[in-house]
Amino acid sequence: PGIPNAPGTFDLHVSIAPSCAIQPRNLHVAGSPVLMLLGGLDDYTGTKPALKYAERLRQAGLSLETVVFPEARHGWELCGKPLWLPQAERYADCLFYMEDDGSIMDSATGARFPYEQFRHQMRKFARHGAYAGGGTGALRRKGGETILDFMRRKGFLPHPPCGDTAQEHQY
Repeated sequence: PGIPNAPGTFDLHVSIAPSCAIQPRNLHVAGSPVLMLLGGLDDYTGTKPALKYAERLRQAGLSLETVVFPEARHGWELCGKPLWLPQAERYADCLFYMEDDGSIMDSATGARFPYEQFRHQMRKFARHGAYAGGGTGALRRKGGETILDFMRRKGFLPHPPCGDTAQEHQY
């Protein structure tokens, strides 16, 4: 574990607040486990599209775990006051499927676009304004611990030694 099996592949994936607005219609999954960390207050990439995509990936046979931090916004790993980004283009309420031929289908209307046309028209689907950041030290620690736990459970890190001191838990 920990060494890629082939060039260009990874043994494990961690995705933090992914944009899942465009999803392949026909999923082809590899065997590497995935951890998806999501913010319950993420109004930029959105939690719902990511959870729907995660379920589709699981149904296709991917080993995938999701963790939603209810109090987190997009970019929760950045500590400090949440920033309002009025010009941010967000697609959190959109779901598009990429077909095998590369065209894009809007799941809400069924309209299909060649990829190049969609790329130029995508902004018409966007809403503007989103929050980013606003994380805390406690949330960052919780996120880090979640990732380390996932890596341990998948055999990429040793389990921490038993003991009572914080020094014993350093890696």
